[in-house]
Amino acid sequence: MALCDDIPVFEDIVVGGNLMTGLAIGVGALVVLPLAAPLLRPVAKTAIKGGILAYRGAVVPLRVLLGG
Repeated sequence: MALCDDIPVFEDIVVGGNLMTGLAIGVGALVVLPLAAPLLRPVAKTAIKGGILAYRGAVVPLRVLLGG
């Protein structure tokens, strides 16, 4: 993988990770997630609302086109 060749730490995790690496990532996620959640929540809500609007915008023309 070209991406993994550029980042040796990422390659170690993906290709030959061990228990300590997995635990370190898990602990890091437990620490970072509560701090990042308030910042990421509005972004996630906006992305979900945008997806719903895009879906609704695509369904109506398709129903008209297909005669449903």
